Amino acid sequence: MPPIGELSNRREEFHRRWAAHNVRMHTTGVKLLHHPVIGDLACPSRPSHSATAPASSC
Repeated sequence: MPPIGELSNRREEFHRRWAAHNVRMHTTGVKLLHHPVIGDLACPSRPSHSATAPASSC
């Protein structure tokens, strides 16, 4: 995969979205996963002590 700078130079839409830094902190949520053997899973998440590593109960 090309580096961010290379993607920014080649794709105008990527450059626009990356430059906008439209990122927000999620405080809670549910991650939906599909496992081929077990089936569908809904994993609730909540904030952890680290802003970069959200806790998950799955």
